[in-house]
Amino acid sequence: DDFYFSQLGEIYKAAVNLYLQKSGVGFDVIQLLERLSATFTDISKKDMKKIMSELMSCVPTSSHAVEYAHLVKKYSALRTERKICSSLTIVLQEKLN
Repeated sequence: DDFYFSQLGEIYKAAVNLYLQKSGVGFDVIQLLERLSATFTDISKKDMKKIMSELMSCVPTSSHAVEYAHLVKKYSALRTERKICSSLTIVLQEKLN
């Protein structure tokens, strides 16, 4: 739920579940693509391969996955705070008017 785009959250969830299913042993993108094809039935495998390739080109290494997850959580919290502040601003403006 912390991802800005819910599809990225689904990819993350699939990767984590695959990792746990393999008892902490690594997996490759082919295995993940197979798992994702069941999740994203409206996207062809060819398009999913393209999406995964683009995502993988953005991440230099998987060894920093925990740090990346912390960044996702951090920015999720900031988005939540921004929404709360925006809501409070609207309520205060209504009270003042």
